Amino acid sequence: MGKPRGENRLSCLICSHKKRNAIEKALIAGQTYRNIARRWRVSTAGISRHKPHIARALTRILDRRDENCAGTLLDKLDRMEVDFRRLSDKAELNAEWPAAIVALKECRETLKLIHEMQQFASRTGEAAAAAARLSAPEKESLDETFAKLFRNEDDERAEALKAITVHTKRVN
Repeated sequence: MGKPRGENRLSCLICSHKKRNAIEKALIAGQTYRNIARRWRVSTAGISRHKPHIARALTRILDRRDENCAGTLLDKLDRMEVDFRRLSDKAELNAEWPAAIVALKECRETLKLIHEMQQFASRTGEAAAAAARLSAPEKESLDETFAKLFRNEDDERAEALKAITVHTKRVN
């Protein structure tokens, strides 16, 4: 039995086309298959078969962007912490005690936020590994639990975190 339609990248003419990036930009921009086909001398069927390849590539790019955003945010917070320490030191040298206290408070809050983000990243990684080993009903239950996390009610959040922790321990 052959590969499903649009799955064989080796035979995709657009994937191997020297103007692939331009073709993909045109597709993403919403140009018609006919105009794209005419401009780069490819078939409309070939463009249609190539479209799933773009979707997978965009998904990978967005995943990487999300990972980079988290790293970037932590980096920014680290730089802020260093800046607050520097401001505190400068204020102390100039005997500006209220300014020094404010800078130290901001430094403390930044450190708390860094710690919370690192804990969240750790829990997210553990949960993802555990979710990979789940059956369909277990995944649905876990999805409902995660949905509770994003509601604005603290009781539901605490209940959801507890359920996730218990489930992660059970799976591991």
